[in-house]
Amino acid sequence: MKIDKHKIPPKEWRWNKTAGSYEGVHTRDEKLVWFIVEHNAIPETRAIPQSYEDFVRDGPPFEDVPFDVMIELYEKILYAVDSVIK
Repeated sequence: MKIDKHKIPPKEWRWNKTAGSYEGVHTRDEKLVWFIVEHNAIPETRAIPQSYEDFVRDGPPFEDVPFDVMIELYEKILYAVDSVIK
């Protein structure tokens, strides 16, 4: 499977929003970046980059990604699959 990364527009999703933190993922720089942001005494952001191919093969690195986010991610990535048969 070949994914044309230029067909995937940049977008960001966030969930589990509280006063102190949130989780999310964005499509930028030709990959997914999963992140957790915590607003404690010392703000911290943890990020996990993942290729589109790895996402299709392995799924997300977190277990609690909302269903609507998963569907939208798969739709955007599958739209970008080069389906030309040669």
